[in-house]
Amino acid sequence: MEQHPAQLVRYDVSDGMLRELKKKFPDADTRLATDSLLSGVRDESADVIVSTLTIAHIQNMNEAISAWSRILKTGGHLVITDFHPAVLQAGGKRNFQASQQTIEIRNYVHPIADIRESAKRHDLLFIDYQEKLIDETVRHFYEKQQALPVYQRFRNMPIIYGLHFQKL
Repeated sequence: MEQHPAQLVRYDVSDGMLRELKKKFPDADTRLATDSLLSGVRDESADVIVSTLTIAHIQNMNEAISAWSRILKTGGHLVITDFHPAVLQAGGKRNFQASQQTIEIRNYVHPIADIRESAKRHDLLFIDYQEKLIDETVRHFYEKQQALPVYQRFRNMPIIYGLHFQKL
């Protein structure tokens, strides 16, 4: 928001997540997503798309990347971040507590190479890749959640990755 975008639009399948965004960014335009095609969004209408912790929730990753490419202007940027497929493949789970219940979110494992190949097929040029390991720098998060056994199980594995593409 420090860059003063002309418009910030957030799509999510969860009303709750959209409400949280509104708390943080009251001027954001929030819209409920009903599919991964973003059918109501005009072609070549976005300068930047940021997909945060989303792609592993999408069964047909290729369909989503195709839609994002359609929406991006030439020269626009796509940034994808998510839990690393290596952790998900090894049994890592995304869950949260709500009303004293543990809610487990379904994940689809999309290898990084598959995401990069799909992006290439949809005219997205690979720019950069970064990943963050589960190491001593994040141990305190696991301690705070009383989840040191999880930390020990996945220690030294990549937990989060980021991919950056540019539309050709």
